[in-house]
Amino acid sequence: MKTSLKLHRLQRGMKQSDLADLVNVRRETIGRLEQGAILPIIASGHGFGAGVRHHRRGPVQF
Repeated sequence: MKTSLKLHRLQRGMKQSDLADLVNVRRETIGRLEQGAILPIIASGHGFGAGVRHHRRGPVQF
C-alpha cells in the first residue's frame, strides 16, 4: 500500500532527509513510509505523529 507522502513531499521541494528532520525520524523511515513498507501508525510510536501535529501550525501540511 503506497501513500501520497512522496507526492506531497516533492510538491514542496523537500528531500526525504528534510522531511525526516522536520518530524524527527530517520530518512529511512520516510522512504519506508513512502513505499508502504510500514504504516504511519507504526511510525507514530517513533515520534512521527508528534512531529506532524506540531508542524501543522506551520506552512507545510501533509
